[in-house]
Amino acid sequence: MPKVRCSLFLGLSIFLTFNANAQFNRTAQDYFNRGKDQYAKGDFERAVVSFTRAIEIDRPRKDRFRGGQNWSAVNPPDNNGSESDRVILVSPLTAPAYVNRGLARAQLGDLEGALSDCDQALGINPGMVQAYINRGAIRWTKGDLDGALTDFDQAIQRSPRDAQAYDNRGNLKADKGDLVGALSDLDHAILLNPRQAEFYADRGLARLWSGDAHNAFIDFDRAIQINSKSSWAYFLRSRGWYSKNDLDRTVADLTRAIELDPKFAKAFGNRGLTRLRLGRAAEAEKDFAECLRLDPTLKPELERTIQAVLAGRGQP
Repeated sequence: MPKVRCSLFLGLSIFLTFNANAQFNRTAQDYFNRGKDQYAKGDFERAVVSFTRAIEIDRPRKDRFRGGQNWSAVNPPDNNGSESDRVILVSPLTAPAYVNRGLARAQLGDLEGALSDCDQALGINPGMVQAYINRGAIRWTKGDLDGALTDFDQAIQRSPRDAQAYDNRGNLKADKGDLVGALSDLDHAILLNPRQAEFYADRGLARLWSGDAHNAFIDFDRAIQINSKSSWAYFLRSRGWYSKNDLDRTVADLTRAIELDPKFAKAFGNRGLTRLRLGRAAEAEKDFAECLRLDPTLKPELERTIQAVLAGRGQP
């Protein structure tokens, strides 16, 4: 099921806030805010640099720590993930900076670096729910489904009202073949946050895989009604049209997804596959080229699916 997801990070929010009452290095805060802005603009390389500077600068002097400031002493994990003998002083800004840098690294394809940053954040603050959610998403991307499930379980255990954690765990359960458990988690995510369009789209896909196409389309349409600019909702609804062999509507929804998100690599790939079935080979080739330009890692999957479509047995 997650094969249709263009990114496991689409639904994960980047840390935008931290303890405003804490005292920390103002220059570190400036770099932190700069990193947030760069991330929002899609400039992930510069975001990594800015978050790194925030982490490097955000080191209090011992006299400030002894003076009762809001710093904490921690033993950060070493390169193997185990607690090291080092002791450093950190402010409340540091762990969120690690989480955000990890998210930017993941967007750049540096999954090992992203995992390391999540581990660093949890070494500083073991209760940071967002770090568990992000680490679970990264593990899922790497194919470690059991590790991802453990992280999502941890997130829900620590924050039972975190809708995103339920949504991620529901999608992961679907990937593991547990559609009943998936729908239960996705129902709960919507109960906690009924205004999140992507949750309805995700549940729609789970319903589609469960054979409930009628209610799947209700969810897809509801997602688009809530947020008509959700490329993810159009992308997933295209799967519904494809399952009905309505190829023209499939292309229309994928085109809308691309209009809303011109960097949506998998939408280009799926539109190319659909156009190939429609006999529009020249247009399909252009879509395939753009898909691989945006995300070269999709090449093996795309080539397999093209062969399946040409053999008359495949779908995006």
